[in-house]
Amino acid sequence: MIEKIRNQISDKTFSKISQLEITKSKVKQNKIAQEIICELDIEDFTPYMAYDDEGNMYIALNYYYSSNGIKESLLAQKHDVEISSQSVYIEDVSFLEEFKSDYFNSIKIQSEEELDKKINIYI
Repeated sequence: MIEKIRNQISDKTFSKISQLEITKSKVKQNKIAQEIICELDIEDFTPYMAYDDEGNMYIALNYYYSSNGIKESLLAQKHDVEISSQSVYIEDVSFLEEFKSDYFNSIKIQSEEELDKKINIYI
Protein backbone atom coordinates (compact mmCIF):
# COMPACT_ATOMS: atom_id res chain seq x y z
CA MET A 1 0.00 0.00 0.00
CA ILE A 2 2.85 2.41 0.78
CA GLU A 3 4.41 1.83 -2.64
CA LYS A 4 1.03 2.24 -4.34
CA ILE A 5 0.60 5.64 -2.70
CA ARG A 6 4.22 6.68 -3.26
CA ASN A 7 4.02 5.80 -6.95
CA GLN A 8 1.00 8.06 -7.39
CA ILE A 9 2.78 11.13 -6.02
CA SER A 10 4.87 12.99 -8.58
CA ASP A 11 8.38 14.29 -7.96
CA LYS A 12 6.95 17.79 -8.39
CA THR A 13 4.50 17.15 -5.55
CA PHE A 14 7.23 15.75 -3.30
CA SER A 15 9.21 18.91 -4.06
CA LYS A 16 6.25 21.02 -2.95
CA ILE A 17 5.96 18.94 0.22
CA SER A 18 9.62 19.73 0.89
CA GLN A 19 8.83 23.45 0.45
CA LEU A 20 5.93 23.07 2.86
CA GLU A 21 8.23 21.54 5.47
CA ILE A 22 10.79 24.34 5.35
CA THR A 23 8.41 27.30 5.00
CA LYS A 24 7.66 29.05 8.29
CA SER A 25 5.03 31.52 7.08
CA LYS A 26 1.56 30.15 7.82
CA VAL A 27 0.12 31.98 4.81
CA LYS A 28 2.70 30.40 2.48
CA GLN A 29 2.26 27.00 4.13
CA ASN A 30 -1.48 27.21 3.55
CA LYS A 31 -1.05 28.13 -0.11
CA ILE A 32 1.49 25.35 -0.75
CA ALA A 33 -0.66 22.78 1.10
CA GLN A 34 -3.71 23.69 -0.97
CA GLU A 35 -1.69 23.25 -4.18
CA ILE A 36 -0.48 19.84 -2.99
CA ILE A 37 -3.98 18.74 -2.07
CA CYS A 38 -5.26 19.74 -5.50
CA GLU A 39 -2.50 17.68 -7.15
CA LEU A 40 -3.04 14.54 -5.08
CA ASP A 41 -5.47 12.13 -6.69
CA ILE A 42 -4.94 8.79 -4.99
CA GLU A 43 -7.66 6.18 -5.26
CA ASP A 44 -9.44 5.49 -1.94
CA PHE A 45 -7.70 8.40 -0.15
CA THR A 46 -8.67 11.99 0.62
CA PRO A 47 -5.79 14.43 1.25
CA TYR A 48 -6.02 17.14 3.90
CA MET A 49 -3.87 19.53 5.93
CA ALA A 50 -2.75 18.53 9.42
CA TYR A 51 -0.57 20.18 12.06
CA ASP A 52 2.15 18.77 14.29
CA ASP A 53 2.63 19.75 17.94
CA GLU A 54 4.75 22.77 16.94
CA GLY A 55 2.03 24.05 14.62
CA ASN A 56 3.79 23.10 11.39
CA MET A 57 1.56 22.01 8.57
CA TYR A 58 1.89 18.70 6.73
CA ILE A 59 -0.19 16.55 4.41
CA ALA A 60 -2.17 13.55 5.60
CA LEU A 61 -4.51 11.16 3.83
CA ASN A 62 -7.79 9.71 5.04
CA TYR A 63 -8.55 6.19 3.84
CA TYR A 64 -12.05 5.94 2.36
CA TYR A 65 -12.79 2.74 4.28
CA SER A 66 -11.40 3.97 7.61
CA SER A 67 -13.67 4.13 10.62
CA ASN A 68 -12.30 7.63 11.38
CA GLY A 69 -13.18 10.67 9.35
CA ILE A 70 -10.87 13.61 8.77
CA LYS A 71 -12.26 15.55 11.75
CA GLU A 72 -11.71 12.64 14.12
CA SER A 73 -8.19 12.13 12.77
CA LEU A 74 -7.35 15.80 13.29
CA LEU A 75 -8.69 15.82 16.83
CA ALA A 76 -6.84 12.63 17.79
CA GLN A 77 -3.75 13.61 15.75
CA LYS A 78 -3.77 10.09 14.38
CA HIS A 79 -3.89 9.91 10.60
CA ASP A 80 -4.29 6.94 8.28
CA VAL A 81 -1.36 8.14 6.14
CA GLU A 82 1.19 10.92 6.61
CA ILE A 83 3.30 12.21 3.73
CA SER A 84 6.67 13.90 4.09
CA SER A 85 9.19 14.95 1.46
CA GLN A 86 11.14 11.76 2.24
CA SER A 87 8.49 9.11 2.73
CA VAL A 88 4.94 7.91 3.04
CA TYR A 89 4.16 6.75 6.58
CA ILE A 90 1.42 4.32 7.58
CA GLU A 91 1.45 3.18 11.18
CA ASP A 92 -0.31 -0.13 10.49
CA VAL A 93 -0.92 -1.16 6.87
CA SER A 94 -2.74 -4.36 7.84
CA PHE A 95 -5.17 -2.29 9.93
CA LEU A 96 -6.10 -0.19 6.88
CA GLU A 97 -6.44 -3.26 4.69
CA GLU A 98 -8.74 -4.76 7.33
CA PHE A 99 -11.00 -1.68 7.09
CA LYS A 100 -11.52 -2.31 3.38
CA SER A 101 -12.20 -6.00 3.92
CA ASP A 102 -14.68 -5.24 6.72
CA TYR A 103 -16.39 -2.62 4.56
CA PHE A 104 -16.99 -5.04 1.69
CA ASN A 105 -18.04 -7.81 4.07
CA SER A 106 -20.65 -5.53 5.65
CA ILE A 107 -22.00 -4.60 2.20
CA LYS A 108 -22.21 -8.28 1.30
CA ILE A 109 -24.08 -9.06 4.52
CA GLN A 110 -26.49 -6.15 4.01
CA SER A 111 -27.18 -7.28 0.43
CA GLU A 112 -27.86 -10.83 1.59
CA GLU A 113 -30.20 -9.58 4.33
CA GLU A 114 -32.11 -7.42 1.85
CA LEU A 115 -32.40 -10.33 -0.56
CA ASP A 116 -33.70 -12.55 2.25
CA LYS A 117 -36.33 -9.91 3.12
CA LYS A 118 -37.47 -9.71 -0.51
CA ILE A 119 -37.68 -13.50 -0.74
CA ASN A 120 -39.71 -13.68 2.48
CA ILE A 121 -42.13 -11.06 1.15
CA TYR A 122 -42.87 -13.18 -1.93
CA ILE A 123 -43.22 -16.42 -0.01
